[in-house]
Amino acid sequence: TINRPDISYVGLFSYAENSNFHDLTIMANIKSKHTSGGLLGYGWNTNIHNIKADVTIDGSNSNDIGGLVGVLDGDTSVQYIQIKATVTGANRLGGVFGSLGNGYDAANVSHVASSLTAQGGSSIGGIAGSSSKVTYEKIYSQAYITGTSSAGGIIGNVSRSNINDALITGSIVVSNSKYARAGGVIGSDDEQSRSSELTRVISLVHLQDCLLYTSDA
Repeated sequence: TINRPDISYVGLFSYAENSNFHDLTIMANIKSKHTSGGLLGYGWNTNIHNIKADVTIDGSNSNDIGGLVGVLDGDTSVQYIQIKATVTGANRLGGVFGSLGNGYDAANVSHVASSLTAQGGSSIGGIAGSSSKVTYEKIYSQAYITGTSSAGGIIGNVSRSNINDALITGSIVVSNSKYARAGGVIGSDDEQSRSSELTRVISLVHLQDCLLYTSDA
């Protein structure tokens, strides 16, 4: 248990760069502010492999809250993750990552199974709240999300990210119905060109009436 409701960058580790985390089992109950996760608050050029986690994180009105990592960017690889996460916060909330990728370096995520229950504002995803220049492969996401906009079964808000071989279940409710966006896979895409590609993706997510994200892929 970590009870630091006024502190950001909270996790088993607060900050890491050029690091490797592997072969861990984590059970955590955390109260924190921005950029927090069950394993790591913020990571750069950091690889994470073979992690099992059961995490509850109360981020109150804070941003970048992930079941495993608050913010992860740089050249990174994440593989073989099993996680059950309950996350509350404001924006950029995810079952594994609050925010993933910086738009310049390539990030790769594969063999991930996530079960998320989340309540918050905008950009909430079963795997990542926000994602930029990331490739996802072999993903299972069960997502039960209540938010205001940009909520997706895998990614809340995306830019230049590809998803291959994924199955998504759960339900999404967005309360800001006039401007809300939600999707069984992706909530919203930052790129007008719809630069993200989906291949062999099945979504069984139940959505309320809202503007749905669709892909030309």
